[in-house]
Amino acid sequence: MAHQRTPDADGNSLPRLTLFDRIWLADNDYFKAPVKFHNSVTVFRDGQSAAIPPYAELVAAGESPRYGYSRTRLANYAGVDWTRTIFWLRQQQAFAVLDQLTALDDDEYQFRALWHGVGAAKLSDGGLLLTQKGLSLWVQIAPGPVLELHDDAELGANWSGYEHAEPVVRSLEAVSTVKLAKGESYLFASVLHGKSDGIADLDGDGKAEVICGTHYYWASVLNADGQRRWQYNFGPICYDIATGCFDRDDTRGVVFGSGDGKIHVVDASGKPRLAYTTGDGVKHVAAADLDGDGLDEILAGSLNYNLYCFGADAGRRWRRDLGGPVSALVTVPQQPGVLAVVGTGKGRLASVDATGRVRAVTELGSEILDLVAGRQSVIVATADGQLRKISAEPAGLGPRSD
Repeated sequence: MAHQRTPDADGNSLPRLTLFDRIWLADNDYFKAPVKFHNSVTVFRDGQSAAIPPYAELVAAGESPRYGYSRTRLANYAGVDWTRTIFWLRQQQAFAVLDQLTALDDDEYQFRALWHGVGAAKLSDGGLLLTQKGLSLWVQIAPGPVLELHDDAELGANWSGYEHAEPVVRSLEAVSTVKLAKGESYLFASVLHGKSDGIADLDGDGKAEVICGTHYYWASVLNADGQRRWQYNFGPICYDIATGCFDRDDTRGVVFGSGDGKIHVVDASGKPRLAYTTGDGVKHVAAADLDGDGLDEILAGSLNYNLYCFGADAGRRWRRDLGGPVSALVTVPQQPGVLAVVGTGKGRLASVDATGRVRAVTELGSEILDLVAGRQSVIVATADGQLRKISAEPAGLGPRSD
């Protein structure tokens, strides 16, 4: 519904996207009412546009443990019917947005897909990369339209209190001019996806680095232009990567899980801080502020059945034997702090708090292949082909096999 109680022309738009505890899409204030200030599509027919219709039709919607979708339509918008279909890929933490514009008459049309974001911005042929203190979001649009990026400090004034990015709105326009016959369609295909580890702003300069682990004894960190910044030697096999805040500044350290049986931690410049031997492959690592003190702890799961926790100072806090090789590891926000949820190759799902206490255990009877964290729950994939949603609270985790 657009411009009913307010003059906002925001029908069929996306007002906000949050991911990794960050706000990425900026929907601008009521005083910036036209379509161009929303995450929307503008339409010009033979150089002329029209007011956006007041109502959008909900065509379909649904969800499953792995996917969600919605389809909405604005009819007779400046000479086209605009159908927006959004797919939510939960495990990939991504959204695919399909904007289909169907001509109601033969004519020339100009379409502009609009995305307004917050964060340090880099535009390339691959799309728009937004970065906020080590975390990032890609807005990628299928080839065809011309991409233009504009910075708007005036709109950014609304973001002066947002601590993760400077107060500037980054406005991406994907522009396409086409001639369509009645009933023909033009399609914008956009993908919005984020990455918290592997791509991170390690040195706090507002630009993301790329962290690459290999099977051949080396991990490399690359600048955004592809130039190598530093290398770190270990091995063989880099199984997993995490980044975390280990100092009270804007830098981030890197954690590697390795086939050499060690947990490796280096600072933003590649200087080693920890190389702890577990005796077997370390396939899963994570970093999170478990105790709420403002610094991240380091978590690592080994094939030797143990989950390890280290402080930001690289000192070991605790170790817990979970009765099977660690096959999956995620963290789930709690009040206060963060809970570690661990899966094993023997089908055990355990939640572990900041002190190392095992709060609850669920026996699933089949190897846990993957975990996806939600706000208060986890999605569990097991080798028997089952997918389960289980609360991370002790009431949800507990003796069970369903």
